[in-house]
Amino acid sequence: RHVDFLEIWNDPSWPDNQTENPAAVAMWSRWLNAGHRITAIGGSDFHTPFPSETPDGQPVGRHHISQPTTYVYAETLSGTAIIEGLKQRHAYMSMGPTVAFSATAAGQSWMIGDDIGEYAGPIEFEAAAHGQGELTIQLIRNGTVVNQAEHENEVKLSCTETVTAGESAWFRIDVRSADQKFLAVTNPIFCGPPLSITKFYYGDFLS
Repeated sequence: RHVDFLEIWNDPSWPDNQTENPAAVAMWSRWLNAGHRITAIGGSDFHTPFPSETPDGQPVGRHHISQPTTYVYAETLSGTAIIEGLKQRHAYMSMGPTVAFSATAAGQSWMIGDDIGEYAGPIEFEAAAHGQGELTIQLIRNGTVVNQAEHENEVKLSCTETVTAGESAWFRIDVRSADQKFLAVTNPIFCGPPLSITKFYYGDFLS
């Protein structure tokens, strides 16, 4: 019933992961909507530097360390600080682009993974992604795209979302390529009272 971290993104060179990674992101979104504030992470699952194949003979390109990379905000450069940063959800996953994401409300600012707490009114969001090629940056609210921007190599998004008294909401940033593949995903910024969790089992969240 208690999960701290969830790997939602694995080495995309593995054929099945072209569909399994987006499916894992979607399942994580359903977990978030059910009140589970679980830190999402990614892993390159590095086993060999050489090309290989799946058990059924599908070719797999050589594995690469850091595809994807999980970036963590840590107070110090230590294993303990990194784990603490993950526990606070101060992390995002990326296949290359660097991402910045923050929220401002009532004169205070919050970073990736933070909890604004109970609040009613406008929240200003600032996000940016730096990478290569055409980038689309999307603001996700409770699993739905509510705003986005596109640009070559560097893209910025500034927008305002309003929450009502007693409303629970989470906001994250997704970055996609020109062909709509995931390039980066942040952990959410939360707002409002925590939801009462009534779903605890893996089968409850299968689409």
